[in-house]
Parts: sequence; structure tokens; C-alpha cells
Amino acid sequence: MRILPGLLALTICIWGDAAMAGAWTRAKGEHFQTIALRYDLPEGRAGGFTRLNIYHETGMRDRLTLAFDMSHSLSGEQRAMAFFIHKLPLGGKTFASSWSLGLGLVGDAPAGRLGLALGYGFQRGERRYWASGEGAVEALRDNGGLAMKLDATIGAELPKGQKIYVQAFSGYSRRNGAELRLGAAAAIPVKKGLYLDVGASRELISDRRTRLKLGVWRSF
Repeated sequence: MRILPGLLALTICIWGDAAMAGAWTRAKGEHFQTIALRYDLPEGRAGGFTRLNIYHETGMRDRLTLAFDMSHSLSGEQRAMAFFIHKLPLGGKTFASSWSLGLGLVGDAPAGRLGLALGYGFQRGERRYWASGEGAVEALRDNGGLAMKLDATIGAELPKGQKIYVQAFSGYSRRNGAELRLGAAAAIPVKKGLYLDVGASRELISDRRTRLKLGVWRSF
């Protein structure tokens, strides 16, 4: 039994368009990239809009990963951030945990991010399964304090390499208030190291928008 290859990729889905780091760090010299388009469908008088997110990870050493994120903050503003993901000395072959610390810009203002992630993965026959959760706090100097989030993912990898997963995203920011979003997605292998990621989610307590996702993952 071993931890799922590429498992971290599945936790880099979006809560409020903020890219997530996961509990599994990358080995030294490994890279992971994702580019995703997210389209919020029109709701009432509000028109639809599209967002582009770009994320890259580099394994610095076996317990330390450096990540770069260009997306949207927990408060909804454009952001660019770099952060370290450090594996914690907890768990075994199937359980992993990590903490992350980042600095960057949200809008035109400096911001920081602190996160904690837990994950569990196992294999039964030809299928692999995982569950992961992450919490994070983002400090926003010019936006009235802190934004907080908590999310969870449960998924499976099928014998031919397809990955299917469901997610729950929740959080709070002074700008947007409370949010809760549920979604499902599938990652379809195109060739070795390249996946097409498609999915949809629905916001349940604020704007109630449906969001469509189309992206690619690449590992090398």
C-alpha cells in the first residue's frame, strides 16, 4: 500500500477561487502545475463571469514544497502569493499532515496565509481512495482583518487512472460573509502526467451561484 501518486493535485481545487495546498508534499525535484478556468453562471440580475487560476509547485526537498499561486483570495480579490508547505512528522504510510505559510499581495496590499492540512489515502484492489481536509487563515491588511476557510475532499482513483471526487468548501470573510459550496469533479488522463479536470459546484448560502470548472494538471 502506498500514498496515491499525484494525490496533492486533488486538493488544489478552489474554495472561493483560492488555490489549496494539501497534506502531501512533493519529492525533491518534482513539479506540478495546474491552469483552470472557472465560470460562474448568471444568477438573477447578476451576469456570469470567468476567472483564471494558475498554480505551480516545486519539491525543494522530501518534506518541503514551494508553491506559487495566482488566483483570488478568500475575500474575493485578485491575489499573487508564494508559500512553503512543510510536512509534519505525523502519520505513516496512509496518513499525512502538513502546515503552510505564505506571503504575497491581495489586490495592491500585502497579505499572509497560514494553513494546516490532513490527509488519508489507501488502496483496495485496483482502486485507490483518499480523504483530505484543510483549514487556513488569511490576514488582509487593507480589508478589515482575517478571512477563514475549511474544506474537505473525498475521492477515488479508478483502475484506468480516472479520478473522481466530491468536495465541501466553507469559509468566512468580512467582505463576503459566510460561504458554503458543494461540488463534484472528475480528472481524466490524457497522457502520462497530464489530466483534464472538469467539474461543477453550487454555493448554498450566499449568492447561490453554480460554478463550472475546466482545467488541466501537469506533473513532471
